[in-house]
Amino acid sequence: TTSTQSADSAATDEQDHSESGDLEFVIAYTCKHLNDREAKWSTTEKEAYAIIHSVDVFRTYLYGRKFTVFTDHQPLEWLMRKSEPAGRLARWASKLQEFDIVIGNRPGKSHQNADTLSRIPILPIAKVESKTEPQINNLEKEWTELQHEDNYCRRIIENLKKIKNGNKKGNINGYKLNEKQELIDRYGRIVVPIVKIREIMEENHDHILAGHLGITKSLARLQRQYSWPNMRSDVMAYVNSCLKCARRKAFGTSEAPLQPLPPVNRIWERIAMDVVGRIQESVKGYKYILVLSDYVS
Repeated sequence: TTSTQSADSAATDEQDHSESGDLEFVIAYTCKHLNDREAKWSTTEKEAYAIIHSVDVFRTYLYGRKFTVFTDHQPLEWLMRKSEPAGRLARWASKLQEFDIVIGNRPGKSHQNADTLSRIPILPIAKVESKTEPQINNLEKEWTELQHEDNYCRRIIENLKKIKNGNKKGNINGYKLNEKQELIDRYGRIVVPIVKIREIMEENHDHILAGHLGITKSLARLQRQYSWPNMRSDVMAYVNSCLKCARRKAFGTSEAPLQPLPPVNRIWERIAMDVVGRIQESVKGYKYILVLSDYVS
């Protein structure tokens, strides 16, 4: 498990004690974004919460067997040994008593399987690609040229120049030119010319790493770096017209009414089963998991 300023993450592994050595194979990952209140907790509390979150998610794997939780935060090793914990740490320590758990320490450099999930970049996907210096210069030149050609941006730039030359008084709602002569708003977000709007939305919604997020999350991602008039309505129209998003949504689904089942009195009187898969093929060629659950035990 691990934690950062804004997220907790964990991975559950199994070890292969074969002739090739002790190898770890990932079974599943989990990650949780911290809300504003949780983000203000101390580092120890956030790292402890990562353990609580992981045992909750992986309870079906962990309950009833001895396991080790590795964390890159060494002070947590005393969480189960502390004689008089207080506050939320006491509640969490009490919750962990139902598990046969050992808390171990693993340095961060050897903890990348869980650490990576808590460090997903929050900047727009459009900035992921690396570019050479000539390419960057061309992109900056393209932005300034397109802004000067755009009617909305050009009017603001012309007014800014008049104010700078003393021909006009006042300000333009906080707009200004940065060191690259690009038009930005009061929050430092670049003002997008109308011809670039669709391209920007494609990069931040359709990109393979963008995840085809919904309207609210797509809008929040764009607003972190970009600005243009009627952005909300443009994003709503774009997301609602996305064919992949429309195919993924379930329309007109109905659920069968729940029927109460009579209680059972002994083990194996009634069981439930389901097949999980298709999953990533294991080293032994398995692709599915048959899950059986007894109603009593």
